[in-house]
Amino acid sequence: MSKERAKSKNVIIVLLSVLLLGIVLVSLFFLLQYPTKHKDIIKKYSEMYCVPSSMIASVIKVESGYDSNAVSSAGAVGLMQILPATAFDMADRIGIEVDYADLFDVDTNIRLGTYYLKYLMDMFDKNTTNTLSAYNWGLNNVKTWMLKGNTDGYGNLTNIPTIETQNYLKKYKKALYFYRDIFGYDY
Repeated sequence: MSKERAKSKNVIIVLLSVLLLGIVLVSLFFLLQYPTKHKDIIKKYSEMYCVPSSMIASVIKVESGYDSNAVSSAGAVGLMQILPATAFDMADRIGIEVDYADLFDVDTNIRLGTYYLKYLMDMFDKNTTNTLSAYNWGLNNVKTWMLKGNTDGYGNLTNIPTIETQNYLKKYKKALYFYRDIFGYDY
């Protein structure tokens, strides 16, 4: 083998190695940014309550970043950042008893948060914008805003006055892209 040919082969090997390392690093970055924890629990409650698993995973990502011990300034707790009063209401509706400490349990929190998503989806005829706005901004706020005529021709909430909810919807759509289209949720 000639020196030039050997040198060319080594350059190709180095380039392929750098490319492979780049792919691994990018994949690792996205896995760190978009965790895929608790897939079995998400799948279980996705199927039980007919809520897309990508929606559940995306809400968890946006709400808590997959921190099961998260507590918001408003008092929302756990992975899905559900308010205790809402969690207790959902628990009553599905016939289970929970206390405050249970809201930090991964299975319980995902179950109650998913059921709440189903409850909102049913209320808003599966309209994702309205469902997620209510999950973030509050059901009464969304209903009041809709009564004031802030919907488009498709029934989607418009002119949302809170920056937090506007940003929440954007973050949700980004997370949804990763969980549904890249990681293949919605099994």
